[in-house]
Amino acid sequence: MKKLTFSAILISALVLILTIFFPACQSEETVDDSGEKKVIVFAEFMHEVNSFSPVITTERDFRADRLFYGEHARESGVNEKKQLAGFLKAVDKIGKGNIETIPLVHAKSMSGGPVDSAYIIIHNSERISLIR
Repeated sequence: MKKLTFSAILISALVLILTIFFPACQSEETVDDSGEKKVIVFAEFMHEVNSFSPVITTERDFRADRLFYGEHARESGVNEKKQLAGFLKAVDKIGKGNIETIPLVHAKSMSGGPVDSAYIIIHNSERISLIR
């Protein structure tokens, strides 16, 4: 059996305390019902980096796993049934139709080396220009 370290116990206790005292960022009773439409622009970019790997992760690696833009990003996230799907479901439930969600990108790659910095700069610049 794995022995728990002091830091693991401390982190677990902290998570438990935060969960008990702050169960949600906002309760359904405090949702703004003014009727004014809100907009959330969302993107998901996930990659587990192994900093010891000499192999740079490139756009090709994201395309091999998951790289979708616009409405295809929404479809991909919902079909994957993970974090992005849960986020969109919560927005629909809490927003009660007063929140519009605009998808930018849904990108994931297998774990590997650091992501190519040139790709990140280009990728982020393109996403920011879409927001403006």
